[in-house]
Amino acid sequence: MRKYLDTPKIDYVLTHLKLRCDISAELNQKLVFLQDCDLNKLPQDCLVFPLSKQERVLNQQVDDIPILYPVFPQEEVHYFEKKGSLVFTHDIFQQIFCLQTLYYETEITDKDKLGRVIPELTLNFKLGILHKPIVDYLFEIIIKALEDFCRSKKLAFRRHDLLPKHTFLLSHDVDRIETYSFYNTLNSLKIFLLKADKYNFSRMIKHFKEYFKFHKRANPLWDFPEMRDIEKEFELKSSYYFLNQGTLHQDAYYSLACPRILSLIKEIESDKHEIGLHLTIAGNKDEQIITKNLQKLNRVVRNKVAGVRSHWLRFEPGLTPDILEKLAIKYDTSIGHYSLEGFRAGTCMPYKLFSYAQNKTLNVWELPLIYMDCMILDYQNISQDQALQKLKEIVNEVIKFKGIFSLLWHNGNFSQTRPYNRKDFYLKLIKMILDTQPENLTAKSLVDWLEENK
Repeated sequence: MRKYLDTPKIDYVLTHLKLRCDISAELNQKLVFLQDCDLNKLPQDCLVFPLSKQERVLNQQVDDIPILYPVFPQEEVHYFEKKGSLVFTHDIFQQIFCLQTLYYETEITDKDKLGRVIPELTLNFKLGILHKPIVDYLFEIIIKALEDFCRSKKLAFRRHDLLPKHTFLLSHDVDRIETYSFYNTLNSLKIFLLKADKYNFSRMIKHFKEYFKFHKRANPLWDFPEMRDIEKEFELKSSYYFLNQGTLHQDAYYSLACPRILSLIKEIESDKHEIGLHLTIAGNKDEQIITKNLQKLNRVVRNKVAGVRSHWLRFEPGLTPDILEKLAIKYDTSIGHYSLEGFRAGTCMPYKLFSYAQNKTLNVWELPLIYMDCMILDYQNISQDQALQKLKEIVNEVIKFKGIFSLLWHNGNFSQTRPYNRKDFYLKLIKMILDTQPENLTAKSLVDWLEENK
């Protein structure tokens, strides 16, 4: 960033600190943020947060926590000095702000063909902390310092949890609904021409055979009854995000008004699941497109749409949040990497989005996406046991902070057997998560609870 955090950015971090502990008026007066901090001119009996405008470093750690903006040479993260003040040795507020708002990603100019940040170029990946909710650890450091300071000054202090217990959010993006359509059949030919192996040849032949059937054409993408049966069996509630038509071959081929979709939406809502909007490729940064698609979806659902997810996770941190705020969308759940599981924003907690343009905290919750099916199944060459172990370790991190484990599972996966039987993997993953006894909510129910109890 190479500049001091200003008041709105400091307030953004304080807002999320106050979701984790009480800051009394008396304690609030003791919080001091100093630029060009001079050790010889520190205030007395305060909790001092130095602000930095220096270039970040990548080679300093304390207790396996990277310290990106060291200010003082002490090795500990904070200490009591002779005037009774507790002094942080680094700019912890800037580190939290830049991680949680994805500010670091604005520095990355290389993007993939869909305009997305390449995960391997991000700071979290380079530091090896993608599987660790580092922002939550940093907040814990601040809270422990507040506890120590209040104990030494005989001030009242109380922690509190944002959520009563760790929470499981299950969701489904409805991108495609017809397996052997005209465009999917042509795409199978294209894939075979790009990679002429035995599997792709068999796949192409199957597409052409099924496409030219006049009756009883197979449709593995329409596995919604199986998905709903599993959710009934495990008494799960989930959120389904429906995509509208837009950019050809990238957005939906189906119409929100087609009878099959109308019937599916009715069945989903009858099961007490949530319907949300899947933002089209162009829609994530175009207010008019989002408005039009919201209106279309709201006309066919029983309950007004509360939340969205960007198609292909093509979330634009500098644009999308402002549009969602203007349209009074309650939450987004797009922030995760397309090919790597973990904590893209460094947190497993719900948090508020920030507007770069307006330099303020927005009234839109972000429910970070921790794992999407294709992250491992399509992008990583590991065994099923290795995949489940990786995800178990991430779930354990979520449990530590009573955060959320958000799982996105696309329809159409149950019929696939590469790299292994995907339905079997899904069932094992669901059972592994449920064995930890989480709260299970739809995304909307979670946000409603947050709004009622914040």
